[in-house]
Amino acid sequence: MLFEPNRGFYAGHTCALFLLAFVWQAAV
Repeated sequence: MLFEPNRGFYAGHTCALFLLAFVWQAAV
């Protein structure tokens, strides 16, 4: 049960970082 919220937390941040990197690459 402890692993489930952690996985969702990391998945959300990974998605955000991936999107941020995509926007940053598009801007540059």
